[in-house]
Amino acid sequence: MEKLLTLNEVMECVHMTKSTIYRYINKDAFPPPLKVNPNDPNSASRWRESEITEFIDSRPRALNK
Repeated sequence: MEKLLTLNEVMECVHMTKSTIYRYINKDAFPPPLKVNPNDPNSASRWRESEITEFIDSRPRALNK
């Protein structure tokens, strides 16, 4: 089973704030979260680790000069 990450874990992985992550989600530029209980809008959100890794790998790398 794949590991599901909390928002804090995602923020640490991608070095973005919560507001930046949700802004990217709204622009379809970041993987959307999964709800732990899809029937409860107040349930916890989690992200698939593989989708976060894929997002990180898709980002341009900084050039060392």
